[in-house]
Amino acid sequence: SRADGPGHCDRGDLVQVIGIAGTAKNTGKTTTTASIISQWQAPRALAVTSIGYDGESRDNVTGLPKPRLHLPAGALVVTADKCLGAGSARLENLEKTELATPLGRLVISRVRQGGLAVLAGPNSLSALKFCISRLRGLGTKLLLVDGALGRLAPMAAGLVLATGAARSRDLKRLAQETGAFAALLNLPRAEEPQEPALRLGSMLVEEDGREYARAARGYKTVVFTGVAEQKPLARFLEGLSSVPALVFADPTKLLFSADLVETAALLRGYRTRGGRVGVVNPLPLKGVTINPFFPDFDEADYRYAPGYVDALALHEAIARSVSVPVVDVIRQGGEELAKILDLE
Repeated sequence: SRADGPGHCDRGDLVQVIGIAGTAKNTGKTTTTASIISQWQAPRALAVTSIGYDGESRDNVTGLPKPRLHLPAGALVVTADKCLGAGSARLENLEKTELATPLGRLVISRVRQGGLAVLAGPNSLSALKFCISRLRGLGTKLLLVDGALGRLAPMAAGLVLATGAARSRDLKRLAQETGAFAALLNLPRAEEPQEPALRLGSMLVEEDGREYARAARGYKTVVFTGVAEQKPLARFLEGLSSVPALVFADPTKLLFSADLVETAALLRGYRTRGGRVGVVNPLPLKGVTINPFFPDFDEADYRYAPGYVDALALHEAIARSVSVPVVDVIRQGGEELAKILDLE
């Protein structure tokens, strides 16, 4: 990496926001974040936070050790004030904000001595926006946000998705599901709605889908501002008498589905019929990281032990299912991730 920031083009005071999200606990989200940090050689232009709490040394369900995040001297960190003394990093507090979290108010700090940090960052989109505005004024060029997909969508320039055996040891099913994640995350930005346009909220039960299909008659565009579950979406598409353009607020509104594979297939079939599908706020998937580890429960001892699937088989299965790069950060290191995110 060079010291002139992400992308190495003239972006003024723009903060590039990269989200790191996992498909389940123990899929390698923290290891992925640490790998990106290790490749960034301008610490004072780096900031790190988490949507939610991250940093415990052991998993609170399995009791197994968890990787922890080491922050370099010079980096900025956004975390709750009750977490400031919980790690080994020495922090200088620059601003204590009025933004409240369950662990106290958010504080923006500079790492004066590198070490482990415990993160409990913004828990709303408005709080994340506020923090980004403050970080911009402190010279941040890259902000890594570890956390929830739904809150990342309107802010992140790209996403790295961590998945692995902790999500499923059935590699065929895991590959299908990761392919569905990728297809939904990479839906294109929607064109300007053709009028007349119908604006609707969430589709959570099947009757919503039937009712919305009836309401959509005569409209050229249907805009959904809320969550679309798979079964109501199927009823909606079945009931349409025409092929209007479908616009979703962001791709994460489709990721709460009980069956991601079926949701992706439904929208793929709709596009085959000539329908356009897009999102207002894209969250482009830049790459997938994989982790062969899973917590293996031993019923005889009534405890968890580390288990692993075949790493090469996992890599091959996921790589066949997506069109973005797939990286095993333990075997391959962070260099591949740096290339994917244009950090060199």
